[in-house]
Amino acid sequence: MTGVCTDINPDGVTNAGYTVPGCYFKMFCYKEGSNSDATVVGYIGENSLYNKNNATADQIRTTQTRTVRSQSEVIARFGGDANIIEQAWLQSEQVLLTNREADRAPTAQACAAALALPAHIRDQWSQWTLETADQILQENIAAEE
Repeated sequence: MTGVCTDINPDGVTNAGYTVPGCYFKMFCYKEGSNSDATVVGYIGENSLYNKNNATADQIRTTQTRTVRSQSEVIARFGGDANIIEQAWLQSEQVLLTNREADRAPTAQACAAALALPAHIRDQWSQWTLETADQILQENIAAEE
């Protein structure tokens, strides 16, 4: 699931007059093993302006965006009614299960209920996020040479 937060970016509107949400988020729901309950892993990206040329500010923003979050953390930052997130899971289920084996995917109710993120899952995703980011960085450096 991808979404935007309900608060408005404190830096104002775009040159075209569009309001900018304060953040965006991404959540993944999956089964950890064939008979397990749903697990939801999320990420939050802030939409405020920062100086990308400032290495410290850039590192802080990168770290914040790559920090693995629980669904509860995403909902808290989302700033809206938690029922909106639950409804998004429920309304997307039919589309997500099209051409997939239903027993391999968690139910929408299970995704909506998976508010906590076990520490070992958070650690696994954090490690994967760091390794993937490093691999992408190395590929970009190699491509520039």
